[in-house]
Amino acid sequence: MTSASGTVRRMRAADIPRIMEIEEESFSFPWTEDMFRVQLEMGDEALNLVMDDTAGIVGYAMAIFEPCGVHLISIAVIPDERGRGCAGRMLDSVLEEGRSRGIRRFVLEVREQNRAALGFYEARGFRVIGRISGYYTETGEDALVMELDQEG
Repeated sequence: MTSASGTVRRMRAADIPRIMEIEEESFSFPWTEDMFRVQLEMGDEALNLVMDDTAGIVGYAMAIFEPCGVHLISIAVIPDERGRGCAGRMLDSVLEEGRSRGIRRFVLEVREQNRAALGFYEARGFRVIGRISGYYTETGEDALVMELDQEG
């Protein structure tokens, strides 16, 4: 069974050790365990998901519900499962939850040099609407702000 046929479910505190492994495999400057715990404590203000497969958790997605729309915080998938639909399934779940709450605007920041992520989001209908200079403080890299606006 591939991960794309796994189950997208809400993240639990017990998932954090595995989430930390995925985070460290995916990002040069990973979040801390405490940062994930704070995200989980946000309750209904946030949506924190995992992709659970027969092999265990292979990815996660996190978003925050804000007055102006849904702010996608992070999506990560283990390297061996990338390109198999996991991120798309989790993003679809975030979009569906937002729509069920009457939200049609979704925003995110992505490293300008992260071509894989840019391509993924563009293929899903997101477009670049701005740039934040020096957004990633650990490297000084700029972030591109992307939006999916489904109004009308």
